[in-house]
Amino acid sequence: MIIEIIRVNFGLLISLFALTILSYMDLKRKEVSLWALLVYGLMMIVNLLCPFFAKDKISLKELILSLSFMLILIIMSLLFKAIAIADSITVGLVALTNGFLIALSSFFLAMLAAAVFSLIGLALKKLKRKATIPFIPFLLAGYLISTIAYFS
Repeated sequence: MIIEIIRVNFGLLISLFALTILSYMDLKRKEVSLWALLVYGLMMIVNLLCPFFAKDKISLKELILSLSFMLILIIMSLLFKAIAIADSITVGLVALTNGFLIALSSFFLAMLAAAVFSLIGLALKKLKRKATIPFIPFLLAGYLISTIAYFS
């Protein structure tokens, strides 16, 4: 029973664990370690390749969508500097681990929450216009909401 729960939700557990650690790092230092992203990526690869953990194999369409989404976010972060490259990679890893729809909805909710937080901070004069805010905690909140909505 426990083995089957772990098997079904291993990708969810990987993302939840990794996003929690990355959120803590982002809040404390306003940067994310490349090593932490690498560990998350390796856990995601194990999830995709190991037949024990993969309940359903990822389809080629899902893989292409997830990689394209991550590439578009990285290009946008390089061109417009709206979000950091580490944030783009994190969203891409969520897509590869949990699927494109969960990652897209998590990203949308995170952007919405970050925008509301920024507007409130600007209105209360707690943030300056050029201030940077940690994005991964918002991504974690968006991920939790998306996952609960997806599985209920």
